[in-house]
Amino acid sequence: ADEWVEKLSIVSETLEQWTAVQAMWQYLEAVFTSGDIAKQLPQESKRFQGIDKNWVKIMSKGNENPNVIRYIYEGNDMLKQLLPHMLEQLELCQKALSGYLDQKRAAFPRFFFVADATLLEVLSQGSNPQAIQPHLQSVFDSVVYAEFGKKEKTNIEVLQSADGQTIKLVQPVKAEGNIEEWLDKLLKEMQNTVNRLCSYVAADCESLDTEPMTHKYQAQISLIGIQFKWTTDSEDALYRAKAEKGIIKATNKKHQQRLTDLVAINMRSDGDLLQYGKWTRRKVETMILVDVHQRDVFVDIEIHRVKDPEDFEWQKQARFYWRGDLDVAQISIADVDFPYTNEYLGVKERLVITPLTDRCYVTLSQALGMCLGGAPAGPAGTGKTETTKDMCRT
Repeated sequence: ADEWVEKLSIVSETLEQWTAVQAMWQYLEAVFTSGDIAKQLPQESKRFQGIDKNWVKIMSKGNENPNVIRYIYEGNDMLKQLLPHMLEQLELCQKALSGYLDQKRAAFPRFFFVADATLLEVLSQGSNPQAIQPHLQSVFDSVVYAEFGKKEKTNIEVLQSADGQTIKLVQPVKAEGNIEEWLDKLLKEMQNTVNRLCSYVAADCESLDTEPMTHKYQAQISLIGIQFKWTTDSEDALYRAKAEKGIIKATNKKHQQRLTDLVAINMRSDGDLLQYGKWTRRKVETMILVDVHQRDVFVDIEIHRVKDPEDFEWQKQARFYWRGDLDVAQISIADVDFPYTNEYLGVKERLVITPLTDRCYVTLSQALGMCLGGAPAGPAGTGKTETTKDMCRT
């Protein structure tokens, strides 16, 4: 009995080491058999090749002797020496790999939001830019496809959202070299393109009517266009309110007319709207949702008889400006100013904005302005996460 206890104890201990080695070997085998990562980590790749030979040796002998107890107990000296050594060497490979991933994440911080397994898959296919297509949304929230040039096969020229809406980059981005470097260039060019479109719509919103502006630009740009227009008209009315008696009421009518125009577009048949893109109805519905809130805000301004743009009733609202001197879009809430980050959003649906949503925006923006955090509290399913995400899309 004592002999069997000893045998089973040794077998159990060896199997634990064996399964630990197997788990690490399976994980690292996929990494170090990839040419791209093996080139980046030559020393660890060589170390893993030695481990791999020993692993094949152990498994081959195990295949010859299917009796686990006999194989482990009789061949125990070999396993006793090899398994701890292999585990130690695999841990060194794992440590080097973690350092490599940290280095890549430091070079392109959005990789911090990507799981290790996905990041390894992306890095292992770095020499083939087309292979990153399935992972684009891990890095860019609303980009699912990058269109490469027909002549220059490595040039990324167009980005596409999940809805099929596209945005053409001002300057094509060459997908060559280290993947984290060209992804960073792609991010900057995407932001540059959205910023350029914001400057165009800021100029157009003063001269174009609602419908032409709606159809001329992508959903995100058309939306910020009506937000620029609403802010400019409203603030102008407040500056003139003390001198011009009916200016607030006239501005309210202007806001209502823009909303009526958007509703009229949305009432058209799918066939009519399809010529502008399959996403057009969702785009117009989102614009209506935001513009209803904007109209209601200015109705409250009139009810409260606000006649000064410095009044808190106006200052607490999200206000959108195009700062031509800085060439940036700016969002202001109370005394906090945020630069528009120019992330391409595609055609995103927005939440209905309630007074509670407005209070959340004010509180969270003040916290951000003071470099503090915010923690919305409430029962499950009441919209804490979605409100925070919606504020980020504003």
